[in-house]
Parts: sequence; C-alpha cells; structure tokens
Amino acid sequence: MPGSEGTTRRPIPGSIVVAVVVAVAVVAGGLVVLGLHTYCALGSPKATGELDTPLAVVNAPYGGEAWANLSLAGPTFRFSSGSLTVRSDPWPGGATSGTLGFATEGSEPGGIGESLNWTVYSVHNVSGVFSSEGACTQPYVAVVGTGAASASTSFSLPLPNASTDLNERSTIPGAPSVEFSNGVDPALATYTTPQGSSVATYDPYWSALADCDGTVLPYTGDAQGTLQVPVTVPLSVGGIPIEATGVLSWSGGAGAPAAAYSHAALPGVWDYFSVGSPYPESPTEGSFAPPGLFSFSYAPCVSAG
Repeated sequence: MPGSEGTTRRPIPGSIVVAVVVAVAVVAGGLVVLGLHTYCALGSPKATGELDTPLAVVNAPYGGEAWANLSLAGPTFRFSSGSLTVRSDPWPGGATSGTLGFATEGSEPGGIGESLNWTVYSVHNVSGVFSSEGACTQPYVAVVGTGAASASTSFSLPLPNASTDLNERSTIPGAPSVEFSNGVDPALATYTTPQGSSVATYDPYWSALADCDGTVLPYTGDAQGTLQVPVTVPLSVGGIPIEATGVLSWSGGAGAPAAAYSHAALPGVWDYFSVGSPYPESPTEGSFAPPGLFSFSYAPCVSAG
C-alpha cells in the first residue's frame, strides 16, 4: 500500500527485466559510446604435415648469376586474416650473426630450404568492444614448426625456357612443398629496357644492363634489407584440401645483401618484375631506390633488316 514500509515489490507476472550495460570511453569532449567491432580470432588446429619449405629464394638474369644470403637469425613466416596476424620463426633464438649462402647454377633460379612441420589453424569472427575492426579474410592461418639452420639444404628450380622466369615452378622439386611465388607475375608493374637506346633504363640501378645499340656492359647489383615472397601452405583434412596464404621474409644479416645479381654482357631487351611488391610503372631517374627481389625475362635484339 502507498506509504507502507517493509512492503516487498514483486515483478508483474510475465514481465521481463532487462539490464542494459553500455561501454563508454572518456574523451576530451565528453563521452563516446563504443559499439561492437568484428575481429578475427584464432581457432583450433585443423591439419598438420611435413613440407619442404623455402627459406630464401632468388632468380638469375639470363646469362648471369644470382646469390641469396640468409641470416642465421632466421627467416620469418607471417599469415594474416583480417585483424589477426600470426608470426612464426623456424629458427627461434637463432644465432645473432652469421649467414648461409646460395649461388645459382647459371641462370637457373633456386634457394635455401628445409623440411619442416606445419600446422594449419581455423579462424573465426568474434564481436567485442575493446578490439580492432577486421573480419577474417581467409579461413585458415598457418604456423611453422622448429627447425635448425644445420638441416637446411639448397635447391634449384629448372626453367622450361632459360631466358625467362615466366612459368617458373612454385614448389621445391621432390617431396610435398610449401608453394611460393617467385617467378614472373604479369599483374605486377614492370619496366622494359628500350631497344635501341644507349641507356637501358631510367633507373640508375639497372642503367648498365646490355641494350641493343652496341652498349654492352656487365653489371652486378645488391639487394639490401629484408626481402619477401608470397607463400601458401597446402594441407588436407579428411582428404579435403585446405590452405593458408602468407609471406616469407628474410635478410642477409651481418652486412650481407639478402640477394645479389650479376648480369652478363648480353645485348637484348630485358623485362624485370618486382617479386613481393609492385614496382613503379614509369620510373624517373634518381627518384627511387631499387626494390630488392626480381624475376627476369629476356629477348634478343631484333635486326633492323
């Protein structure tokens, strides 16, 4: 009754009591209500398997040679799906100095690899308040197992046509392998040496490449810093293929270039393609530093007659 004390109020039968909690953040101008964000979270392991794995790769220009250097501090694999990024190192706690080297056999590309265990994980979307926005963009990510620099070996990639890295194989020959993209990718920007010009390109880095007007010079170039190539880990669950796509990164370490190229004094028209990142379509002399990792395609000069 109104005014009475000690009365217990009971909810009306059939009614629903709802508690609403609103998360807010204090900012300079007052209160801002935070909404829910969708982010990508790591799920459970779905498949494991042993795969030959590239740790450093390099292409050689036709008629020339190339070298890859791999720091004993180790390579890194990164797999991303939306806001989630998973990083793993096959040589965790590796040496702080020292380098493994690889030299191509003539113009044949290749690199350094190791047989490693891989685990592919599922990912899923989660909603949360205090999170960065980023729904999953691929259904799986992958983590590499622990290896050792002493177990690494070199490999070569035979080419159907030695004058071009087009149609270069994307797996290490032999056992099942991690897939990688190291060859010519027409989707990436390229630059072609002009036939009949005394300067092969506008890029000072490549200005000594042989061209078709009688200026024929050998050239050696180094690629410092960290290089990367796209990789895909293919496994299966119950006979159904699954895969995760990511990036392999490595550096030369101890002042060694991660890759180096030696061009023969071979007149011709050259295309070079940036591996792992786009390249300027119309470079201007002196306007940019050279990217590090390339694939090549060569065609002989065409006579005027």
